[in-house]
Amino acid sequence: MMTGSMAAVQALENGRLEFVERPIPAPARGEVLIRVHCSPVNPADRMQIAGAYVRRRDPPFTPGLVGVGTVVEARRAGLAGRLVAGRRVVFAPGPDREGVWAQFAIAPVSYCLPLANDLSDTDGVNLLANATTIFGLLDRANSAKAKAVVLTGAGGEIGKLLNRAARQRGVTMINVVRREEQAEALRRNGCEHIVVSDIDDFQVRLGTLARGLGATLAFDAIAGEMTRRLLAALPDGSEVVVFGRLSGDDVGFDGFETLVGRRQKLSGFDVNVWLGSLSTLAVLRVAKKAAALLRKGEGTQVQHRVGLADLVARYDELQRDQTSGKTILFPNGDPWPDRMLSSVRQKA
Repeated sequence: MMTGSMAAVQALENGRLEFVERPIPAPARGEVLIRVHCSPVNPADRMQIAGAYVRRRDPPFTPGLVGVGTVVEARRAGLAGRLVAGRRVVFAPGPDREGVWAQFAIAPVSYCLPLANDLSDTDGVNLLANATTIFGLLDRANSAKAKAVVLTGAGGEIGKLLNRAARQRGVTMINVVRREEQAEALRRNGCEHIVVSDIDDFQVRLGTLARGLGATLAFDAIAGEMTRRLLAALPDGSEVVVFGRLSGDDVGFDGFETLVGRRQKLSGFDVNVWLGSLSTLAVLRVAKKAAALLRKGEGTQVQHRVGLADLVARYDELQRDQTSGKTILFPNGDPWPDRMLSSVRQKA
């Protein structure tokens, strides 16, 4: 068992962060201990710190919903633990565990996906947060026998990956974006069906397109008012699956008229819960497919690379400046080989 202390970030009241030192945690049965290489500062992390995310935590707590690292202790995790021991993985912490913005973190072994050697740490963070989510959503689409699906927040990384994977499966995507420049970027990537939400007749256009293409399923990354607009626009008997909360707002609508009168359905998707429902072999298959999907992309665009203390000192500034890529946290230092591998992949 590893002992000693480690550095970590801690979220306080009112969305403030502090730099702390605490004991290295000990994994329980079914869990592994991971030395954290890097973790993205995603919108979901910022919402959790502000107290607006689905996994609300009472301060103080360590944030960080996804990370990449090396499994350094797996003795209590059974066969699955032996398969990942000493390996580099992308992972999420357990629902009752501290987050990954620390030098070491705990994760259920079922929440760990091995990383291929040709994927850098910074590309690997997208394997769970984005690429694996894609296959979970497509699994839902397959279960619903959907031939066409609406996606909100389609201008981001999820949209690019989901459109690429959906084309391979013969699923037509209807992409909802906020601005016309996002729509133009999707068109350049071969996307055909796009609706801009910041126009007066958005619901009419979306409803017409959904009926014409037979779309009765929507994946909603926005929540809040967007969910209500989707339920209003889609044909009767449709389902909206909420998998993100980029708006930061709660969903509100006339439940009796929508759910009873129009037979609309509202559900949610959590990639960690979905992975936890799969067998170890199925998880490894998902990881392989997700890695293949990432290899076809352009690599993670990184704008800021920071350490633990630097993140605490610059957190407000970094929130305002996300114009050309992600902020990536390196709790144990910024490794030069990772930077080189990312650069090589993006130039290849």
